[in-house]
This record gives sequence, C-alpha cells and structure tokens, in this order.
Amino acid sequence: MRPSSADAAREAGLEILDRSQSRELLTVDCSGVGSSDSAGLAVLIDLLANATKQGRTVQFFNLPPGIVAAAKISDVDTILGI
Repeated sequence: MRPSSADAAREAGLEILDRSQSRELLTVDCSGVGSSDSAGLAVLIDLLANATKQGRTVQFFNLPPGIVAAAKISDVDTILGI
C-alpha cells in the first residue's frame, strides 16, 4: 500500500521536527502544496501538537486556500495563525 500525500507530509514534518536541535521558531512554508483538503489540515494540526509537546512554536506561511477554508469551517484557524 502506498502512503498518501498527507501521510508522507506528516512523516516528513515530524522527522524535521525531531531532527532539529534548535528550540527556535519552526517555520513551515506551504507554497509548494498544489492541492489540499481536510487531510492536509490534519497534518498541520498534528505537526503543531507535536511541536507544542516539545516546547516548540510553529508558524505556517502560504497556506493553500483549501486548508484556510477547512480551518475556518472547523474553527481552528486561530491556532494555525490564520
């Protein structure tokens, strides 16, 4: 079974978070995301939750319109800094 794009993005994000030695702000630029849906939103929320557990702060940039819309509908836009 091939992992979904969301699964791959989640694993990549968690790997970067775990590999980082710095406690500085982690910035995530989503400008390369072509299409998005609620699965993409779930990935960002999961990354944010894992960063928070590690005492890290995450800031998202260039969020795709689909994620922004899903975040507003789900009332989680403020935690993502939208």
